[in-house]
Amino acid sequence: MAKVFPRTFIFFIWFFPLLHNSGAFLLPSISLLERRYRSLSRTGASIYRSRMRLAYSNDPEQPMSSSPHTDIDPLNLPAPDHLMLAQALPYMVDFFEEYGHANIPLGSVDGRRCSTLRRLHHAGKLSPTDHHILSNLNFQFDAFTFDPEEIDFFSLLNRLLKYNNFTNANFQIPKKYAPDPQLGAFVAYVRRMGRDGLDPSWVEALESVNFVWKSLRKCGSSFLVNWRRISEKYEGLDEVPDLNEEDERWVQAQASSFLKGNLSDHRAEYMDRLPVRWRDYMLSKGE
Repeated sequence: MAKVFPRTFIFFIWFFPLLHNSGAFLLPSISLLERRYRSLSRTGASIYRSRMRLAYSNDPEQPMSSSPHTDIDPLNLPAPDHLMLAQALPYMVDFFEEYGHANIPLGSVDGRRCSTLRRLHHAGKLSPTDHHILSNLNFQFDAFTFDPEEIDFFSLLNRLLKYNNFTNANFQIPKKYAPDPQLGAFVAYVRRMGRDGLDPSWVEALESVNFVWKSLRKCGSSFLVNWRRISEKYEGLDEVPDLNEEDERWVQAQASSFLKGNLSDHRAEYMDRLPVRWRDYMLSKGE
């Protein structure tokens, strides 16, 4: 046995570099993800090597950018440090190539990854390299929420008019409008606040262009389907009702998402309209 061990050990020392150099022995690392990403990118080199001028035009299908006249070649991006960005990067580059930014809307795995990257940014868990990559992809580090004191209202209104003139859609812009997600979120915000909740000068400007205050788009999301069901069931009640098992399970799921930071501000506002103390729900259940 004493003679077998040295021979085995010597053989391993001799053979390990061959395995490692041949790629047969792979250690998980960000660099490997980067090599895979670059290898896949070569198959679409004619697309990925194209350089885009980012500017918002009269055509709303053209990408909107907060920094026009910027040309980016995604193949020159360095390897990301954070695993979440490494997983999302190929899809963010694809999205950037099509729309001029990498703000993938929620509703998909990649949209949720973008939301996670924003939380990582605010938690200080992204490296300077990660920030460099995301900035070059015109990624917005803050969620599309609106502070009345900071909104450039007339700039957004001008973009909305360009969209409406081009599409003739009667101001029915999707909330998750990929070419300009900020614009879609802005219109949703304006409708949610209503005439009484907005600055009078904004209301006057919107009325002057015949803005349609009610969305004609039907949202079939699971959230709104369940929200409407519970809202209609307990309409007019001031006291917190005793929920049945199905309603209780759904409210608990929303409270859990809220505590994890996965419930948008817009949906939290919807939940506040229900006659249910949903924000305290997890605590009331002892979780």
